[in-house]
Amino acid sequence: MHQRTGGMIGSLSHLVRASAQMAILEGQEAINRKLMDTIPVDYIAESDGDTAA
Repeated sequence: MHQRTGGMIGSLSHLVRASAQMAILEGQEAINRKLMDTIPVDYIAESDGDTAA
């Protein structure tokens, strides 16, 4: 999860929250990597924090 979110706590919080909501909606018993891989995280986290133009 650290690699996926670039270590950004806000991105991690979003990923966990959105994964939990999706698990509930899909009737799953747990959050797993397959589910978390379907959740998009913010641009900065996806770009490995490279903000240089």
